[in-house]
Amino acid sequence: EEEEDDDDEADQDLWRHFNHEDVRFATLREEVRAAQRAYGIGAAELCSTGDCCRLLLHVDPSAGGLVTELTAGAWGIDLLTPITIRLVMSADEYARDEAQGAHIFQGPSPQDSKFAPAKQLSLILSGFLDERRRRLRSAADARPPAAVTEIAIASGPAAAVADTEGSDLVLAELFRDRRRQFRRRDMSEVAGASADPQAVGSSDRTPSASSGKRRRSADSAVGAAPTPNEHVPASMTAEEMRLGEAARQRKQECISAALGEGGLPAQIMRYVGLRLPSLHEFCAICDEPHTARPMIQRTVCGRDFCCWQFSQFGKLISDAEGVNTSAEVVDLLVCMAVHAARSARRSVIFSDPFPTLFRDGESQPALSARKEDRMEILQAVMKDVEAVREQAGSSAAAWTTCIDFMQQRSPLVRPMVQWISQSARCLLRPLRPQDRLKVFETEWQYVLVSAAPEREALFQQLKLEKGSTFAFHGSPPENWHSILRHGLKIASDTELMLRGARFGKGIYLSPRTDISAFYSGSQPSPGAPPASAPPKPAAAPEALTGNRKLHLESLRMMAVCEVIKDPSLKVIKDIWVATKEETVVTRFFMVYSGLQMPVVNLDRECLQAKLRDLAGALCSQPEASA
Repeated sequence: EEEEDDDDEADQDLWRHFNHEDVRFATLREEVRAAQRAYGIGAAELCSTGDCCRLLLHVDPSAGGLVTELTAGAWGIDLLTPITIRLVMSADEYARDEAQGAHIFQGPSPQDSKFAPAKQLSLILSGFLDERRRRLRSAADARPPAAVTEIAIASGPAAAVADTEGSDLVLAELFRDRRRQFRRRDMSEVAGASADPQAVGSSDRTPSASSGKRRRSADSAVGAAPTPNEHVPASMTAEEMRLGEAARQRKQECISAALGEGGLPAQIMRYVGLRLPSLHEFCAICDEPHTARPMIQRTVCGRDFCCWQFSQFGKLISDAEGVNTSAEVVDLLVCMAVHAARSARRSVIFSDPFPTLFRDGESQPALSARKEDRMEILQAVMKDVEAVREQAGSSAAAWTTCIDFMQQRSPLVRPMVQWISQSARCLLRPLRPQDRLKVFETEWQYVLVSAAPEREALFQQLKLEKGSTFAFHGSPPENWHSILRHGLKIASDTELMLRGARFGKGIYLSPRTDISAFYSGSQPSPGAPPASAPPKPAAAPEALTGNRKLHLESLRMMAVCEVIKDPSLKVIKDIWVATKEETVVTRFFMVYSGLQMPVVNLDRECLQAKLRDLAGALCSQPEASA
């Protein structure tokens, strides 16, 4: 009996050790050491004070070529600065695997950070921690309770007499047993709550809605949110469905790979590293695959719930507007959308994505693809946008930032301008005056990159093998509204085809501007008055670059594309037909606000060399074009 009393006292002393700081975070310290061994001594830091600890993890975005320089420029990532993940949690939260609310940033603090994908990565990490917790609790629940108790009791004397060098390891094992008991107790509480009809809804949460508390606070502030749905556009092809399913599968593989070994710090770092290169493939809010083929920019999907969240809270919950937010670029995108709304083909151009717009404080969309009168509403909204743009007068492109001014005209003008900016999935930036090529005789020159990172990588590989050249692709302004959301695609024999396919299916190009200009004219609705030619705009001074405003009428637009010298490329004098989409990528974009365009021939070797040098410099240092 005395021996049993001594054992009981030893067990009680042992369990009391869990209230000591050294014991409570012993497991976490071991996991931090494991992360340091895997990723470097400075990759993980742990600071514990009382009942709380702060875990800092540093992920190198340039390690292993996770993100290229071109993609980093488009996503707002500094490749020279580690991505810091900061988790603050109590001992009980760590024991229950309830670590959440991670802050992700680059630089000394979140307040000083300009890390654009911070919110999207935070949502991704929150979903990962939820899935990790679910799998761990399922595994713990499947384990017989007696086995855990026996292990814990058997480990007691060993911990009491453990040598100081190995004490952390013994305490870590004991703490893991304690965590299993926490999980089992929590699961029993959930099971008991599920029997109560009043409590059933509390456990029915989706990861895409972040946390129940955040959803309730959002609902109370703006009214009930739309029910999350899996709305799929009617125009979604079998290929796009296959790509979406493949993206979901890769996401699950990333979770399984991250949870394969190591503790919490290493698993988080591994998962962030695996998901970072694929941010453009998933919605920045719900983390579901996009219903269209990925392009370079990150964006929000067209599901009603995500559109509602983004329209009501904007940058408070998502940073998916990316870098296409300068007033001049937004105004240029609006010009394309206005021409698309005027076009007789507007129902085709706006078919996917179709804008889903909400009035402030309302949960039902005022405009969506499922409304029977959607095209009439769309035209009315775009006329209001056009009127606001015209009334802005001397404010130049800065009208796109005047929320109150837009609201005075219509409550749907601001949501429409926001959608136009956010839904463009390319990188579009004004060239600096010193980078513009005078031979094109326009001040409206831009960097235009639309290919997704994986497609750009394939293009670079083909370029090394076969070489490349440059050519123009002209298309009306309304078509560019679609191209900037889907990329250059073979539109032959589809509803998007405009000029026919005289030389077969493919992407039509030319080394001459006068030939591409033929394809760049607008196609107005029948009966529309002919556009008048505006005076040739004066060169904009450098100080105004980024706030310039185009004349809306008589616009002509063409891209300078880099083309692989592939045997599949058809060359019929000065008309080229690229029969493989992967052999063409956009590099620059030229806008002409008058009827006359210069005759430029890219066959000149000196011009090819200039374009190649400029494209190389901007692709390696995209920020130089800002």
